[in-house]
Amino acid sequence: MKKRNRVLEILVCTALVAVVFLGYMCTAQDNGKFEIRDLEGDRAHLADFSFEGIAGDGSGQVYYLWQDGELKTEYYPGSMAQVDDVLYQKKLGKNVFSQYFKVLDNTLYSAPDLEAAPSAGAKVQTFDKLEDLPKELKEEIMQDVPNRDAYELKAAVADSVDIFAEVNDYEHQKSTRFFTGMRLTGKEHYFAEVEYNGGSTRIGSGSYVQNLGASSVETEDAYYTILNTDETYEGEVYLQRIPKDGMLSMRENPRERWENLYSDLTYGEAEIIKTFPVNAENRIISMEKAGEDRLLLAVTEKDNLMLELYDLDGNLLHRLDAGVPHVSAYELDMVEMIQREEQLLLWFGLSRRVQEDETDETAFHYEVDGTKYYAVEGDIIRELQAEKHLDYIDARNGKILQMKGVAPEDHLAVKFFGYMYVGYEISVTDEKMGELLYRGQLVTDFAEDYNSRLAAVNIGQQEKPITERENPVDWDKYNELHREDRNFGRMLPGEGTFYYTTWAEGYRWGYTVGDYYYH
Repeated sequence: MKKRNRVLEILVCTALVAVVFLGYMCTAQDNGKFEIRDLEGDRAHLADFSFEGIAGDGSGQVYYLWQDGELKTEYYPGSMAQVDDVLYQKKLGKNVFSQYFKVLDNTLYSAPDLEAAPSAGAKVQTFDKLEDLPKELKEEIMQDVPNRDAYELKAAVADSVDIFAEVNDYEHQKSTRFFTGMRLTGKEHYFAEVEYNGGSTRIGSGSYVQNLGASSVETEDAYYTILNTDETYEGEVYLQRIPKDGMLSMRENPRERWENLYSDLTYGEAEIIKTFPVNAENRIISMEKAGEDRLLLAVTEKDNLMLELYDLDGNLLHRLDAGVPHVSAYELDMVEMIQREEQLLLWFGLSRRVQEDETDETAFHYEVDGTKYYAVEGDIIRELQAEKHLDYIDARNGKILQMKGVAPEDHLAVKFFGYMYVGYEISVTDEKMGELLYRGQLVTDFAEDYNSRLAAVNIGQQEKPITERENPVDWDKYNELHREDRNFGRMLPGEGTFYYTTWAEGYRWGYTVGDYYYH
């Protein structure tokens, strides 16, 4: 019997898989229309900018890159999520093909953790029996752990508490914990831990930070951090520098902190750079990195939004009235930005909650009053004049690039089959004069997907418009009959890093890095 060469067999099989995979990539690609069409002006003005993204359906994506005056495209089979990962790994110089068979762990750059503890010198009462607790705390415990007979209770009530923050460097397993400057007085503050059969719960400390957030900016050798406040807080907060070489190893983190009811421990180095007084009308909304050595603070002054630019020593360089009076009326829940070494671009929609029925908290809708755009370069903040609702903006060399998604012409397609783009309107204007320098379109044949769905229900033979029919069409049935339609993912800069975060007061979930998030 002939001896089988298993090593050779494995190599042959591997080669066959690679050939089949490459063949699939070559033959499965979408050869439809995907181009930039000039409508007005000189395309050379568009060449000052670079942008990229992906567009496709559930089975394949077109990666496109506009750079140096040329639109390049490349096809990748797979979903948007898969191709996201492939492109990211490709940028890192790693094996592209292996990424089709595993999912990349896309993580958030998290904000500092916040906790409260009784202030130094505060009057503190301790309890170990439920019947001795203040009425409010007792009711909360009974509501939180109902029908739990066997328990062990630790509780404390203080007339003053301090807010502490912890900045964590998970990559190097280091952390620093420090006092933020915020002290809460004027009422009783309580802490409690209840252990019962099957588990335990803590009450108190978290409730003092539920309307607070914290901003953190990372530079080469330090973190810069400040507390974000809302109208319920009054006092002062510190802008602080956390040197990376002064952070404590997490292995040396004092373990008693987790065993106690609360902790006022501080560890690692923290340097106070500047102190800010805060109250209901003068709040700290957020802090962002502006270039390599600048900090941009979004603050309020008598409830008007102000943007302030500082150097890393806390010196004020420029201050701009952002043109948003009564900013507390808006929910700045999505702020998008492009970070470059020499520039910060940011924009956000003015989303306002409108209550429809004062007796029903769930009866409301949102209205968007427009979008604000700003650029920070050197020591100057400036507002960019652009259309109210854009999907992408950039500013380079005294010019502004504006891009707005184009929906299918037939409004029924958008209404009944979901929100989608079939291309982008593109314009380049002179920033100072507002003069139109170029106008064009990113054109595709994506509308064919929607047209085929509309044809399937034979709209042309309906006696009345679909919106007026007594027996409306079962649109879900037609959704199931068709493959996922082609659509655009998020537009990204060809140079620089895209981020998005929130400026919603009392809520801070950190940043999502978007240089490989295309959807």
